[in-house]
Amino acid sequence: MGPATEFAGTMLVCIMLTAVLYGVNTTQVFLYYQRYPGDSRSLRTVVAVLWVLDTVHVVFCLEYIYKYAINHFGDDAFMEQIDWTAGVTVIFQLLIAAVVHGYYIRRVWIVTGRNKLMAALVALFGTIRCIFGLISAALSYTYIRWSTYHEEPLPVATSAIALASSALVDCLILICLVYFLKRSQLALDPYEGWVRVFTVYVANSGAFTSVFSVASLVMFIVIPSKFVWLGLVELQSKFYVYAFLTGLNDRARVWDGSTRSARVSTFDFWRPSVPAGATTRGSELDTHHITADLDEEIDLDSYRPSDRSDPSDVRESTTVGHDESQVSSK
Repeated sequence: MGPATEFAGTMLVCIMLTAVLYGVNTTQVFLYYQRYPGDSRSLRTVVAVLWVLDTVHVVFCLEYIYKYAINHFGDDAFMEQIDWTAGVTVIFQLLIAAVVHGYYIRRVWIVTGRNKLMAALVALFGTIRCIFGLISAALSYTYIRWSTYHEEPLPVATSAIALASSALVDCLILICLVYFLKRSQLALDPYEGWVRVFTVYVANSGAFTSVFSVASLVMFIVIPSKFVWLGLVELQSKFYVYAFLTGLNDRARVWDGSTRSARVSTFDFWRPSVPAGATTRGSELDTHHITADLDEEIDLDSYRPSDRSDPSDVRESTTVGHDESQVSSK
């Protein structure tokens, strides 16, 4: 297998998967605007900006692979060169990651009870990843041959630091979210338990991005000349967007998907319960109300997805009180 076939084949598979995930993310964006028209303008703007970045990224990815796999297929001399679109795709991937990491820094800050150390570590590794990623993209316009790029110490070092910090920040986010969600003792509905486990602990927490971050780093260390790591980096950006949008769109399921006592992140909520043996006459109904310590108290039994701009606005100090009242039917 020649270098042309080897390089183009790897990138073609990864970018085709990137295009498929872009379609999934676009559907998620449509569902978000349809389900949550009452969200704040700032949050809706962030979703729009992220979708635009995602769109531009996939356009440059397709342009990039079209040049290598179609226009210059079999041209080993061109395959050895780093086209300018390669650096552009990396830059947009970094912009997407920066937006999503900002969202996750806020989530980590909330679910850890405003733990400054954890939030600072996530922000630090995310910043390092962004800086060294931009340097690596800039170096692709200085070292214009692939063989030179993965042999010279400077681009190798910057790429390694960027990939390592990416793996660290994604794994740190995953560990923080899963650990504190587990501590919150999420009760799962027996009829959709595995669906909610996957959604809350895998999709929403960035497990996919962590897997691809680690895989990219491993491929860079083991077989850097094959550039499998570069294809995984392009694919990783789509999982960033997927995790962000899934977290927003799944709010209705997390809040209203269970009829049992549940705790999600920092929330406890219950349904009104009727004691066993109660009748329509002379019965006592135990009514449970929930209050969240916001700027004002809110009855979450009347919650609707469009009523809140972002459920993560609730502080970790959320308190739940039971007001038990007895109602006697006459």
